[in-house]
Amino acid sequence: KRLLKTPRFYFFDLGVRNAAAGVPMELSLTEEMGGRLLEHWVGVELLRRAGYLIASNIEVTFWRTSGGAEVDFVWQTPDEHIPIEVKWTSNPSNG
Repeated sequence: KRLLKTPRFYFFDLGVRNAAAGVPMELSLTEEMGGRLLEHWVGVELLRRAGYLIASNIEVTFWRTSGGAEVDFVWQTPDEHIPIEVKWTSNPSNG
């Protein structure tokens, strides 16, 4: 399948992101935007950790096909590509 290359942008801090977007700090925020906030946080953490390991040529990217299938993040090393899917749920399970 054909992969699309569209940039994604992440603020270095979720508080700055929320302030720039005019999102009020309320408890209901997690109910409304929990998935997007968790995905943003995971992305920032992956980018930071890849930055710490700069000598190892690690990249953090994502995959999206022209049909809309998507993987949230891909941890790319010279030897492997590790897909990472981020999910927000109130009922997590092992499986």
